Amino acid sequence: MRPTRVYFVANGALEVLGADDTTVIADIGEGDHVGESGVLKGRDRGNHVIVAAGAPAVLLRVEAAAFHALLARHAPVGAYFERHLVRLEAAST
Repeated sequence: MRPTRVYFVANGALEVLGADDTTVIADIGEGDHVGESGVLKGRDRGNHVIVAAGAPAVLLRVEAAAFHALLARHAPVGAYFERHLVRLEAAST
């Protein structure tokens, strides 16, 4: 399923699960985001993300169209996400 939203963590913590859906491969904390790679690259979701145990989370959901509009209107934000995607690609090789 292709992502249609980007989520920003306003409060709490999330965990990214590996292919076995039990191993935590990354922690996502306040100020971090998930879903941007799928929205920007049009890729299917690669991993499941869950709320970390014992820590309720508040997420800000941004629909894909609004996210693209944000990047188009604010060059520094767009540049940040371009660099971020390069780092993600480098980390996955």
